[in-house]
This record gives sequence, structure tokens and C-alpha cells, in this order.
Amino acid sequence: GYEVTLAMAANKVRLLLMSGSVSNPLEVADWLRSHGREVSLVTEGKRPVPLEEVFAEALLRRPFEGRKVRGHWPKLINAALRANLGPILVFAPRRRAAEDLARQLALELPSVEPLDLTVEQKKAAGKDLASLLKRRIAYHHSGLDYLKRAGIVEPLAKAGQLQVVVATTGLAAGINFSMRSVLVTDREYRMEDGIHFLRPDELLQMFGRAGRRGLDDRGFIIVA
Repeated sequence: GYEVTLAMAANKVRLLLMSGSVSNPLEVADWLRSHGREVSLVTEGKRPVPLEEVFAEALLRRPFEGRKVRGHWPKLINAALRANLGPILVFAPRRRAAEDLARQLALELPSVEPLDLTVEQKKAAGKDLASLLKRRIAYHHSGLDYLKRAGIVEPLAKAGQLQVVVATTGLAAGINFSMRSVLVTDREYRMEDGIHFLRPDELLQMFGRAGRRGLDDRGFIIVA
């Protein structure tokens, strides 16, 4: 799809192509040159915020004194938060799964200082999402209207006001969105034409959301 669009674009049309996961940029540059374009390739092989793997089993072995947390994912996410791995971006395979997990986390995770929302934020978020935001938890998917996604959830997350955001795969491509840690709950997801498994490059995009530049010394991938 992209190849046809690029090949048909007139050479006078200037292009800025960016990617965090293309493994053959030299070949892409040569292909563009073969179409009569002048190409400058800029690459950076060092990640500004290094990534580190953290194994779920190690987190779950940590002793926890307090109200019992029920459910596998709430237990793991609670353990990660106690290990100072928050805020955490959790990827779920479907919209309903993202919303259900966010609600489950709001019920099970220990109480935190409530997030004080403005009247406008409460009105725009709606009762369900606002109740989660007060617990510093949110869900994010393409079914949410733009105001809720880009006007409330994303700014609050970027400001460090949320401890957990549960999102579908769409947020993986957001080059301007990151949190300290990333957890992928499932590699299988449903689309209109059936069941699909996440490709390695899609997982890389998800992992790329870990580590906030200027805020974190390193980002964390929670391996479950």
C-alpha cells in the first residue's frame, strides 16, 4: 500500500518518513533513489531511555501485606506498582477487554489519593470513565470519542496523573505517548476476519511505549 503511494507521488513532493521498527532503512532509501529521488537517511541506534525486562514471576513472589487483591492481572499490576514500575501501560486485545480490566483494577487495587477532576473533565469523560480516572486508572481505545482520548486520558497520562492505562493495540503507534512500563496481556486478538496473533514488529511498537524521555532512567517491559 505505502509503496504504491510513494511511487506515484511526484518527485517535487517532499517526504519525511519516520519509523521506530523498520529494519532495512538502507534498502528503503535505495528504492526511493531508484525512483529519481534525492534521499538523506538519518538513523539513531541508541535508545534514549534503555529498556529492561522484568519477569512477572519475580514480581509476584514479593511479599504483600494488605487487603487481598483478586485476579491474576490485578495481582501482577499491583506488584509492579509496589515495585515502583508505574505508571503502567497495559495492552489488552479488544475494547471490551480493555474496559473490563480497567474496571477490575479500579475495584481491586489499593486506594490512592483521588484524582481531582474539573467540572469540564467530568462532563466530557462521562460517569463511567470519570469514576475510573478518580482512581487514577483509565481505558483507551478507538471506540472512545476524540475528546475523551486526546483531551482527557492522554494528557493526564502524559502528566503522570494516572497509575494505569489499559489500551488496545492502536495506542502502540502513538510516537508521542509513553509510560514507565508496558505489559502485554495477550498476543491473540480478534478482527473482523478472524483471530490474529501480534507480529514481532507490532510487539516492538508496544514495547516502544515504555520509558518516558526526560522522566525515566530506563523503561520496563513486564514479561508475563
